[in-house]
Amino acid sequence: MCVRAIDYCPPVDITFGEFLRAVITADFDLVEDDDLNYRIAFIEAFRKRGLYPRDVRTLSVESLLWRGPDNDEVRPSSHLENTLAQLRSFADANLYTESRRKAFHFEREFRRSIHQLLRGHFVNGSHGDTDAAYLGLEPNGPFEVRSARIAYRTRPDSGLVPQFVVTLLQRNEVPMDPNDPNGQKMSFDGGCTLVADLRDSRIQYCIRKNASSDARLLRQQGFATQLAATSSSYFGTLREGVVEPFAAIHRGM
Repeated sequence: MCVRAIDYCPPVDITFGEFLRAVITADFDLVEDDDLNYRIAFIEAFRKRGLYPRDVRTLSVESLLWRGPDNDEVRPSSHLENTLAQLRSFADANLYTESRRKAFHFEREFRRSIHQLLRGHFVNGSHGDTDAAYLGLEPNGPFEVRSARIAYRTRPDSGLVPQFVVTLLQRNEVPMDPNDPNGQKMSFDGGCTLVADLRDSRIQYCIRKNASSDARLLRQQGFATQLAATSSSYFGTLREGVVEPFAAIHRGM
């Protein structure tokens, strides 16, 4: 359950609460009847340790499930799902190979194709801005297709659930101190994990960390500033630009 949940996590800034939501959603998709109450056991374990998702009011299976496109605050356009259909045809034609070298080149071309389709849609599409917001991206900024792959989930009844999992990332350099725009810089990452059902090219979930979120940016700036101040107490004043050693920490808030 824990390993499967990794594909249901946001690509950056994963919290314990979000991991719990990923565990519950991934298991719910594969095992509808939780007759052994595994999901309840996970929820109770997190509750006892005071680990709660930031945006969930109650800890129950229903409230912890990631929201699909129909219940999301931002909805994707039909063009985005049509794009998935195009990618499915590309995947079907190249998926099966016995060579690791061919598999590597296939995945690289797959990521390049996704990037070209999305970039063109953001720039020229009638719903480009809306779909970029749905994916947690700024439409005019550069972004990366970090991964794109096919996953076959096996249900307890031996049935297969084919899924298409894509992670998109976008990085911006921002001031560490919001009151000093010309001061030391830090990286601020955003993006999403997109989970789609390959059987009907339907988006199931878009698990995003918005690259334009002011609230999340302020939290990371506060943490990075505090970390830099604490480090200078032990190691002296940081040199200009020496922020990257802390990047892995402050992105994991």
